[in-house]
Amino acid sequence: LLTGCGEFGKGASSYNSTWGQTFGRSENVPPPQETIKPQPAPQPAPQPVPQPWPQPTLAPTRPTAPTLNVASRRFPCGDNGILRLDKEMPVQVQLNVPFEYTIKVFNETSNTINNVVVREQVAENLKVLGSYPQASTDTNTLAWRLGSIGAESVAQITIQGVATAISPALQCTTMTCGNPICVATEVVQPELILIKVLPDEALVCDIIPMRVGVKNIGSGTAQNVVIHDVLPANMESINGETKLTFYVGALAAGQAQEFTAELRASRTGRYKSMATVTSANTPTTESAPVGVTVGKPALEISKAGPSKCALGTLLN
Repeated sequence: LLTGCGEFGKGASSYNSTWGQTFGRSENVPPPQETIKPQPAPQPAPQPVPQPWPQPTLAPTRPTAPTLNVASRRFPCGDNGILRLDKEMPVQVQLNVPFEYTIKVFNETSNTINNVVVREQVAENLKVLGSYPQASTDTNTLAWRLGSIGAESVAQITIQGVATAISPALQCTTMTCGNPICVATEVVQPELILIKVLPDEALVCDIIPMRVGVKNIGSGTAQNVVIHDVLPANMESINGETKLTFYVGALAAGQAQEFTAELRASRTGRYKSMATVTSANTPTTESAPVGVTVGKPALEISKAGPSKCALGTLLN
């Protein structure tokens, strides 16, 4: 039956004949109209003997020389992570024929790395024709300020150059990256003003009051502030001093300090002078000149009356 499966479906007569020959006549099956001689069972076709799979014959090949010089290095970027710099240059270039090479910066971390700067030292026998992105040039050094490179991202620099002499063109590349450590310092400039005050007039016998004041109108603290006042000739303090010194010390921004002194003059006249102030971190400053006029009191008594008068007359 298995070998005759292909005969099924060719018609009812063939089906009934096969059924009757195999299982005998059935009362429900009509007798065949013709006698069919039994046929020998078909023999299975011989199966081909498996042959070994032919192995391909490989023609001998010559190893190919590399076309690129590739260098790779990782650069630490502080606490942010590490960047990998890959540089690819042709193994050989022809004299005076332009060529290109690339610099790639890979951020293999999950953090954005900032302030990425790539610098290239240009060989003496190599002329750079241009680059993308555009580089800034300082003598024989190219610099690319790439800024920030995102997590798991890459930045590429393409440079076009031409060799100008037959000798190896050695191109050296460095990179800096990471957030800088920033410390701010305040820039200040202390500035002192000085004022000296005297009365407009006085007498030789008077004690003359004097006031001097200093103020820091700048920023920052003025250090070791000292006021100096050299008195004019014929004038001194009540203690006999002709040079007065007032020690202020440190004077913060906006602060002021005032001093007083008592003077006297030995002669009449106009006395004019100024004071100066010095400090360790400001220039010497002078006050405006001030003067006092010293006079001397003079009393004059006169008496007049008639040369003659009558007895008992009231004189005015």
